[in-house]
Amino acid sequence: MSGKWVRTSFFFLLIVVAIVLVVFFFHSSSDTKSVNVSTILADIKTDMNSNQKDTLTVSNDNITLTRGQSPNAEREVANINDTFDATKVLKDNGIDYTSRLLVLQYEPPSALGAWFNILISFIPFLLIGGLLIFMMRQAQGSNNQALSFGKSRARMFMGNKPTVTFADVAGVEEAKQELQEIVEFLKYPEKFVALGARIPKGLLLVGPPGTGKTLISRAVAGEAGVPFFSISGSEFVEMFVGVGASRVRDLFDQAKRNSPCIVFVDEIDAVGRQRGAGLGGSHDEREQTLNQILVEMDGFDTNTNVIVIAATNRPDILDPALLRPGRFDRQVVLDRPDIRGRTAILRVHAKNKPLDKNISLEVEREKAITAYHEVGHALVARMLPNTDPVHKVSIVARGQAGGFTMLLPTEDRYLWSKPQFEDMLAYVLGGHVAELLIFGEVTTGASNDIERVTKIARSMVTEYGMSSRIGPMSLGHKDELVFLGRDFGEQRNYSEETAREVDEEVRRIISEAFEKAYHILQQNKTRMIMISERLIKEETLEGPLFESLFNQPIMDDQYDTPSILAGMPNANGAAKGEQGKLLSEPGMTWPVTQQFQQSQGNE
Repeated sequence: MSGKWVRTSFFFLLIVVAIVLVVFFFHSSSDTKSVNVSTILADIKTDMNSNQKDTLTVSNDNITLTRGQSPNAEREVANINDTFDATKVLKDNGIDYTSRLLVLQYEPPSALGAWFNILISFIPFLLIGGLLIFMMRQAQGSNNQALSFGKSRARMFMGNKPTVTFADVAGVEEAKQELQEIVEFLKYPEKFVALGARIPKGLLLVGPPGTGKTLISRAVAGEAGVPFFSISGSEFVEMFVGVGASRVRDLFDQAKRNSPCIVFVDEIDAVGRQRGAGLGGSHDEREQTLNQILVEMDGFDTNTNVIVIAATNRPDILDPALLRPGRFDRQVVLDRPDIRGRTAILRVHAKNKPLDKNISLEVEREKAITAYHEVGHALVARMLPNTDPVHKVSIVARGQAGGFTMLLPTEDRYLWSKPQFEDMLAYVLGGHVAELLIFGEVTTGASNDIERVTKIARSMVTEYGMSSRIGPMSLGHKDELVFLGRDFGEQRNYSEETAREVDEEVRRIISEAFEKAYHILQQNKTRMIMISERLIKEETLEGPLFESLFNQPIMDDQYDTPSILAGMPNANGAAKGEQGKLLSEPGMTWPVTQQFQQSQGNE
């Protein structure tokens, strides 16, 4: 930093000196006229004839004539050489240098002036030399950049000044618990070595964008107090062959020199995609980089405390060699935060900020929606004969689910019948129907349920022969295409007419399952409200408690309106599920048949 400051200051000093010299030169020559010696001699004669007193100053390299005695007198200067004799020249031209009208004076040579003249003469060389040095340094910098082309571009954050800790990360409590073991290993490796334990060399963070994968990896380094190397997977890949592998080697060399430490590779799918999935052959630059990563992770010494953490939102397309034991064999899922997680995130961001005392950071409505959704599943499963018993209902997030309803089978099952599938479809749609009955609209929480229902119904028609209209036929042939990122592609081996019939059958099966779930929950709405209110308070209901609540006698008007809707406009209409008004809502996916509408009208 100081060297750079000195170079900058010297450069500006040269510019200032050059400007001062130029200004001084033009200012000093602005009232002086350059002439030859003959002109000065002629002017002396003219002034003496007019009785005007002049001053002739003789210096080492010039003579200066001051015409008159006024401060603004005109000055003339002429250059001379070392052999110039002023008295002889004046006498030869008929000028009496002893006259009172001419003052002849000699100016002794000045050492400062000599150095000043030398400096002026060297200024052009100094400027040219400075320009050459600048150009050479620029060229040298370009050469250094060219030589460092294969160096790692990872950014290093020192661990002795942690900026992010687990206290700054919220909404991923399960991930923090799993990563606590990594922190302890980095802090106290001798404790693990004494027990003969071996920490995983690689850890894969999996989750959608924006769920805090980079933040929590920095928090691990901050908690452990170790250096943190951060790099993106795309920074390894260049158009020149071998550059990515060279950068991988340099990165791991730096990590070993600074161990214990953490190497974080963001978006590892940019370089770690499954090999052989490209169209450019198996030896392209990306695959060479991936091969080098595999070699480096296998080449760790047993006493090298370097942990590689990678992040991706596409774990399905990663090369199997990356995920095998000894490399990224441990995966930590960071899903979008649940209700509690979002509240905790709000608290983190609200820290040290002035908030009004009436502001609440709790998210109650989504908690209630999740509770009614899960109770809808549980009630439908409890009422149908071909489903397993309800083991647990919870609105505490687990992994990628905001809540769950767990059914526990009473025996091992290897075969499924058509009635079992039909009841299973109704059970899966129970959450979707419950949201519609209570809130008059549906949310995205049922997206996975709808996906499961559609997949099961289509398999019943095209794979299991459970459609009387289509018959026992297997329709469609699926291939796993690695060129599409390991997605499944289907080869259609049936006509458009058959495809339309398949779609109609799938729609019919799902519609009947929806009507079955709707009828069950409409008849047991009061019970659903009662159990959901209890679930909101306790967050988890075990199987025996759920069964006792289901069998508990209640009054029809005891739980008329959910507490979350009390006092809200149009709450009663949404809670009662008024026929006609409710069914005309845009959220209604499947129309209830006339039979169920008439049966509900008679209740």
